[in-house]
This record gives sequence, structure tokens and C-alpha cells, in this order.
Amino acid sequence: MFLSTSTKPYPIEITFFHVEQLKVWSHPCPYDFHYSEYWRDRFVTALQNNSSLYFNLHDKTDVDLAAHLTILHKQGICLKGKPIHKVFPTVPKFDYLDALLSDYNDCLDNMEHTPVYCILNLLRVYLFVKEERITSKQEAGFWGSHHLPQNINGIAKKALLAYETNTNAASFHTTELCLFKAYIDENVQQFLNA
Repeated sequence: MFLSTSTKPYPIEITFFHVEQLKVWSHPCPYDFHYSEYWRDRFVTALQNNSSLYFNLHDKTDVDLAAHLTILHKQGICLKGKPIHKVFPTVPKFDYLDALLSDYNDCLDNMEHTPVYCILNLLRVYLFVKEERITSKQEAGFWGSHHLPQNINGIAKKALLAYETNTNAASFHTTELCLFKAYIDENVQQFLNA
């Protein structure tokens, strides 16, 4: 179902949990099933080869779930059933930061491949270590486009526009990506080492 409906028109990212996995928080968090476009090729290959490798991994855990559940608590909307705080455990701040930094370091290494995603994620981390603000990528991009120094706030504006229009087609010059990374990383390191 996800292979046939994801990206029509928007990509799906979804994680399934068993209620027992949510009773006591553990990091990285266990889960039953995850789908995202990042995993699409793995699922297609597994299905073509009649394999269930990615469907039946025994020890399925994900560091990123600390970030997803933190955002869920802060901005989630319950459409049906018990309130979010009654179902999902609260994530300790240290585990949330660990999830952010895992993605942060990956973005520092791979910004040229996914600049829109990485620019907005680096801004989320920066805002969290600076002000302990938990933000969406969109909120972080808006903040960056209005509060970063003039020589780099245009980079945040360009990433935000690409994100909001779902184009991700903005082109970034290597020089501006390096300038942006250097500024953000210098500031993040200062806050982490303070």
C-alpha cells in the first residue's frame, strides 16, 4: 500500500509500534514497522526477491524516534483515541538531543546531496541548543530567514521556499553551503561545549 500511495502527492513516513514498546521509554526506541521514501528501494528489492528481510528484522530500533516522539508531544494532533500523552512516553531531553545530533552530523557530511533537508535540520538543532526550542523544519527555516546574519539568511530563505513549495529543487552553490555549515557548526559547538 505505501509503495503505491507514497508521493501521490506527498511522501509518506510512518512508524508502527506495539503498545508494549511504548510503556517504558528506551533509547533507541523499538518499533514494529517503518516506511519512508528513504526505504522504498529496499522494500521494492525485497518484494522482487521474495524476501522478507526488511519486514521481519528482529531488533528494530531507531534513534530518530526520540525526535519524532518529542515533536509529537509538542505539536501532534490526536485525531482519534487516547490523548498523545497517555499513549506515547515522554522523551528525556538528552535522548532528544542525541537524535538531533545524529541527524545533524549526517547533514554536515551530506549537505550537498540533500541541501534543503539539511539546512532546515541544522537550523532545528541550532535553535534547540541555543534556546531549547523544539521546532519543525518549517519553523526553523522561518526563524533562520529572519534572525541569521545577512550573509547567510538568504540560504535559509531559499531552503524554506523549496520546502514549502515541495520542490526541493533549489540550487545551492557549494560556497554558500560551506559558509552556512561553518556558521551553524561553530555556534552549535559553542553551545554544546558551554
